[in-house]
Amino acid sequence: MTTRDKLNHFMEVVVEDARQRSRKTLEDYGKGLEAIYESFCQESLRKQAAEIKAGRENRQKEINMELAECQIKIRKRLGEQQEVMKEQLFGLVAERLAEFRKTPDYYAYLAGHIKKALSFARKEAIEIYLDPEDAAMQERLEQDTGTAIRISRYGFGGGVRAVIRSKRVLIDQSFDTKLQEAKKDYL
Repeated sequence: MTTRDKLNHFMEVVVEDARQRSRKTLEDYGKGLEAIYESFCQESLRKQAAEIKAGRENRQKEINMELAECQIKIRKRLGEQQEVMKEQLFGLVAERLAEFRKTPDYYAYLAGHIKKALSFARKEAIEIYLDPEDAAMQERLEQDTGTAIRISRYGFGGGVRAVIRSKRVLIDQSFDTKLQEAKKDYL
């Protein structure tokens, strides 16, 4: 083999070796780039998923806040409406009580509560009061119940009030008090 052949052969071997190294380096570099690209894609997807999740959570919070505000408004309107209806209802009850006070049953109601108060007091001194509007029934009630009855200085919507001072007891069967208690206990 001549020197030229040897040089050609050497050159072929060196060029082939350089090609193989270059190919290997390019493959390694390509694999590295693919790994970086894959990592970048996964990180981007993870960030995007986190942003979407955060966006959904924020929107859900906004929706919940709007819903809570609407519920508060509805409850307020419902409460106002209930209050109006409650006032109307108790207005009707007051009208019915006024009508009841004009009937003979009202006299029987008063006499019955006076007798119950006397029974409760037993032998203790008791002061029984009528509403000023019921003054016309005073004499008849005194005769039927056998006790003195006073007319109150202020009105209490009808009914009877009694005081047993020795026991510090107030028996309040007045319509105003009963209406106030019913309003307070009304749901």
